[in-house]
Amino acid sequence: GIYRESREILRNADLIFVDGPKDGLFEGNLLRNFEHWGLKKTCLVIFDDIRYWTMLAFWRTISRPKLDFTSFGHFAGTGFVSWE
Repeated sequence: GIYRESREILRNADLIFVDGPKDGLFEGNLLRNFEHWGLKKTCLVIFDDIRYWTMLAFWRTISRPKLDFTSFGHFAGTGFVSWE
């Protein structure tokens, strides 16, 4: 699948921007894959629309250093996660 095909690219990325379906499943599964594969410690992961109803619980479960950047992004939310 797309995950396997993109795994090495994602593992070596400095920046990953995620604007997924916000269905309550995709983003959590993607984050678990990131944890399993291991991203660079310097990688910055940006999640779009973290203020959508279906994204609120997901955003709260992220235990890595993060910053809700909504006031500088757009009304639906922008969240930065440091992979350190």
